[in-house]
Amino acid sequence: MQKIKLLDEMIELQEEQVERYRKALRAVEEQRREDYAVVWNEYLTDFPFDDTTIKVSDSRVEICRDREDYPGKELMTIYVRDSWGEEDFKSLDTSVYSSSDNSDFELERLVTVGAVAQVILDHQDNILKELNTLRQVWKDRIREAHTAFSEARNTFNSLHRDKNNVYLDHARELLMGEGLTFHDRLGSFDYRFDHEIRAIQKAKVTEVSVSGKTCTLEVVQYFSYYDEERTQTLTKVRMGKLDDLLWQYRDYVLLAEEKDELEVAS
Repeated sequence: MQKIKLLDEMIELQEEQVERYRKALRAVEEQRREDYAVVWNEYLTDFPFDDTTIKVSDSRVEICRDREDYPGKELMTIYVRDSWGEEDFKSLDTSVYSSSDNSDFELERLVTVGAVAQVILDHQDNILKELNTLRQVWKDRIREAHTAFSEARNTFNSLHRDKNNVYLDHARELLMGEGLTFHDRLGSFDYRFDHEIRAIQKAKVTEVSVSGKTCTLEVVQYFSYYDEERTQTLTKVRMGKLDDLLWQYRDYVLLAEEKDELEVAS
């Protein structure tokens, strides 16, 4: 279908746009993270053990140290907390695991935890002030990058919905006209709450009620075990019940044909 080909071209271009804005957003977030790291490195420098390192993310700092069997093991975490709906960070919360291990590494970990706790006691207000200053500096750039990415992603999703609707509209036109024909995978739908019509090879609406809510449906079922076709006419079928057939025709026939075309082209 020509409309599908056009939408595929638009989707491909939009996907590139989404990826470009995604990378731009990540780059801005990484730059802000590097600025946050400068602040943390200013205060978390004098560790009791020289091989202690920190990993800084947007909302937490992990204190790490290599253990013989565990490179970069996390000793503790500092979470930078804010309140819902507020722009400023409000507190530094620590998270420390407990252990009954009395190895040198674990005892030294407790020494490190104490040293970090002392830094927080002495400098929490200053750390928060510097982080909040940076948060304000980067606020507009982060918002602009995030908005651009979100709008590109929304457009991408909208194009996919448009493509899906083209498939479903085409299937609906066939169902109301010459009928749907299934090949490798057969269709099914719930005729009544306790009566499912399966193994549908062909389905065609032959009459619609005045209200448009129900219809008469002619179906051809194929039972492979018997290698037999059976035709029956179903009355008072709710139109909403036929949505399953439309989606199945999209998946089993239209998308399968599209996949085959792509494989031939490649």
